[in-house]
Amino acid sequence: MRSRPELDFVRLASALAIVNYHTAKLAVPVLGSFARLGFVFNTLFMLLSGFLLALAPTEGRTPSPGAFFARRLVRIFPPYHVALVAIAALHLLAGRSVDPASFARSLTGLQVFLGDTRLGPHLWFVGVILVCYAAFLPTLWLVRRLGWAVPTALAAAFVTLYALREGTLADVYARISADLVYRTAYHYLAFVTGLTLGARRGSLALAGGWTALGALVGLFGAYQLVYARPQLGLVTTLVAFGLALALVPVLSAAHAGLFARRRGVATLSGLAYEIYLVHYAVIDALDTVLHGRLWAWPLVFAGTLAVAWLVSRASRGYARLLERLASGGRP
Repeated sequence: MRSRPELDFVRLASALAIVNYHTAKLAVPVLGSFARLGFVFNTLFMLLSGFLLALAPTEGRTPSPGAFFARRLVRIFPPYHVALVAIAALHLLAGRSVDPASFARSLTGLQVFLGDTRLGPHLWFVGVILVCYAAFLPTLWLVRRLGWAVPTALAAAFVTLYALREGTLADVYARISADLVYRTAYHYLAFVTGLTLGARRGSLALAGGWTALGALVGLFGAYQLVYARPQLGLVTTLVAFGLALALVPVLSAAHAGLFARRRGVATLSGLAYEIYLVHYAVIDALDTVLHGRLWAWPLVFAGTLAVAWLVSRASRGYARLLERLASGGRP
């Protein structure tokens, strides 16, 4: 798969926005109104994951199931397992206990489906992305044959499932975050939408230039109007999904215009996954001593970047070992 530095930057921006969203836990009054849009940026993460995975197959290198899963597991688990050690250490530093059974369940990445979020509620993402990976190859086969009928059918199925279970279409937006079934289904839909864009168009940008910026501004205004109205939950969800798509060309343009030649940005862009994994534990640790204090906010970002860099460095040898095992011991 060819390098896409502008999309790596979009992923970095998404990770940092999610960090900012979770700083609401610090209860810093002046920052409360800015710690928002976590739902939008999680959607963007999933869109990017599906899109980038679709690129290699559409370039004529469709992997075998074994090769695909080996590469995905090598990418997901070394940073994740090292991050779990860092998270456990931060929990202990903050005076919290770490249950060995919970830690063992978390090693699978599927602990959210076992009802265990003690090492961080944000780690649901790992379990959901593993579900998406498990469904990737058959989903790609369907997308190549049926195109946009696949995400369209999934969206219709999601709305139907919600209406049947809840007896209403109100409050969809909030329920996606609160209910694991809806959360998994919604983010799989985002993943499939990204996959379809990659397989059918080769681009996540549905518009460019001023059109994209205008769409982003308009959708953000619409989001402000509908966000706090539970009866418009389905509309809020659609607007949030549109916001995630509109952010791609705008952030890509920002990368091209401001950051493309900055080596530090390229380095940070490679840490997006690690940033996501460790940030909540950093916030938790700082919250115990700096709750409500303004300077906790920059320390969250500094601490998260430092721990993410250490996790990335420490996981490299582990990743190389798994790669050798996956290749049957060949160097």
